Amino acid sequence: RRSAHGEGDSNNSTHENDGTIATMNEAIQRAQDPNVTIEFIQEVGITESSILRAPNQEELQQYFNALLAEPCSLSVPNGVVALLKLTVRYFCSNVAGSQECFCYLKSVARHGDSLCMAIARGYEERAVSDIVQAAGNAATKISARSMISSSGVIPVLKELALCASTSTNRSNVSDNDISMHADSLTSAHVEFLQTCLAAGHYRYAAAFADKNPVYSVKPDRHAISVEQYLRYFYLLGMIYCGCGDRWADAVKSFNICITAPSQLVSAITLAAYKKCMFASLLHDNKKIKLPESTSAAVSRFISSTSDFGLKEYHKLVDAFVSDDVTKYSEFMTSQSELLTSDGNFGLAQQVLDEFQPKMVRKLAHVYEIISLSKLASKLNLSGGEREAERLIMRMISKNGLSASIDQLEGNVAFYTGNGMDEITEDAALELSSRTAQCIELARRMKELDIALSTTAKYQSKIMKQSETKASGSNLASSGDERSSVAVGGGDAEILEGGGAAV
Repeated sequence: RRSAHGEGDSNNSTHENDGTIATMNEAIQRAQDPNVTIEFIQEVGITESSILRAPNQEELQQYFNALLAEPCSLSVPNGVVALLKLTVRYFCSNVAGSQECFCYLKSVARHGDSLCMAIARGYEERAVSDIVQAAGNAATKISARSMISSSGVIPVLKELALCASTSTNRSNVSDNDISMHADSLTSAHVEFLQTCLAAGHYRYAAAFADKNPVYSVKPDRHAISVEQYLRYFYLLGMIYCGCGDRWADAVKSFNICITAPSQLVSAITLAAYKKCMFASLLHDNKKIKLPESTSAAVSRFISSTSDFGLKEYHKLVDAFVSDDVTKYSEFMTSQSELLTSDGNFGLAQQVLDEFQPKMVRKLAHVYEIISLSKLASKLNLSGGEREAERLIMRMISKNGLSASIDQLEGNVAFYTGNGMDEITEDAALELSSRTAQCIELARRMKELDIALSTTAKYQSKIMKQSETKASGSNLASSGDERSSVAVGGGDAEILEGGGAAV
């Protein structure tokens, strides 16, 4: 009996497995239909099947063979989007393997044109957003950075971000509204930064963010959640930290996370605050100050909570500010587990390495000329004059220290000023870039002013304001002093309403 039942169960299992594979085959065949939709593919009956939850190796092999075949038989953008959407739930989970995630990234990269076309034509944009999020999550599951780069998905995500933010195929969007949404945040922006961060392409991502800044967020157009908004600026701050010389920009990005309006404290906000503490020290050696626009909930949490490791982080910052390198080093070692779990041990180590440059800058305010031996003694450098010379050379080349070394005399001469008497080519390019950003911001403010001033609500307010002023002037001419006070109160109410509308 056991043998008979076992044989029967085996046959049933094989039949069920064959049925699943047949379902995958049917889904692939339907994806080649010119009129295919996501709903049409899901009519195959796979909504609750293992394909969505955890496809087996045979299913995945068929799936990727169809997407990555040479030549590819999938030429319909709708079908490609529908087929990539089929396994979104699986690749957004934590069960997909590294090689499977790599194949999915290759599939997204292979069919980037179809995804861009789907966005440009204005259909299935939500499905493309889900695919992009699955790709970003898959990138974090790949162990080797080189695999992410070789998949070719990074430039495709960049193009999707540009395509999604500038897509204008919306019947209910006016011409003025289109120009105002050209730099809106999309899910492709978020996952592009996530993928670049996982692959270590910090400067590539930073250059894109500098050239294509995000000025607006429109959840009704791009299905952006609060979590994605926080993730974008949190990841952008990490990208700037990875560059090694963009600490000021990192602090700005983290501050956007910290100052996001909220009634509860997000885990992303807390993580951004922790990283911002170290980034601020590396930027100007100063303790972070919460911006005035920080919500009351976040301010109370940070100032009164000692949980989540905040107390230990504050101790590290205080040790750095007080120039106590021994205390900082010992405390960093004792809290290495906390720093590692938060992903901040590398930043803490960079802050530790900043102690010596910080002391050199302080000595530069005291001495005009100091011997290398004396400098090494004051900095407690075990390598003596040779290590002190390497430190000064590194600070001159990377940190902009204005100094020179006399190797014959063994002295270091510090100069007043910041070494920027002559504008370098890089500084000129940076100034030009900043000027262009200011011009672009002025243009957008002008468009915003025009867009608001032409709305019916604003015109109605202006009409009421004119009527109120007219009646107020008539009352004032009759000697009623209280009327002028009433008119002033009316103006304040109108201004307050306009502010709320903006």
